[in-house]
Amino acid sequence: MQHPVEIHLRGNCSDATRHWLETQIPDHWRDRLFLHPTVPNDELPARIAEHDIGLALEQPNPPSRNLTITNKLFQYLQAGLAIIATDTAGQREVFQQCPHVGRLIPPQSPADLATAITDLIQSPPSLTAAKQAAQTAARTQEWQKSSSSLVPISAPLPVPKRKPTVYPLPDMR
Repeated sequence: MQHPVEIHLRGNCSDATRHWLETQIPDHWRDRLFLHPTVPNDELPARIAEHDIGLALEQPNPPSRNLTITNKLFQYLQAGLAIIATDTAGQREVFQQCPHVGRLIPPQSPADLATAITDLIQSPPSLTAAKQAAQTAARTQEWQKSSSSLVPISAPLPVPKRKPTVYPLPDMR
């Protein structure tokens, strides 16, 4: 990449993983990589909103991972971030409904990732438009509206009032 950017990653990272990651980054980029610890859930939206672009980089395998949409993609929309996401079936569904929120890229393609980042940062109007599209999508899309009807379903089920069943233990003599 020709333009200076900072890469901020959040999550628990072992020393071994941190070391491996640092060996993958050229020396002149290492001061642009920031690894942040996890934060409590109530702080996460504010931490996400501190950035401009959210990366939802997923692998298409196993098949269940290809079909799902990770929470971070929805969190990026809610925070108003432009999104660069790998082209999995689940994430493609979001981009079909909200095509202007960012870019879909092929999995395992560092060159396409660099191009997508460069395209957004070289064009402040495009970055702003993607961020605005994300905010609009978070307010208006059906999956956002339907989430309120799912909340009652996830409430704890009532425990039936019945006499507990007691199973005798086998005689161990």
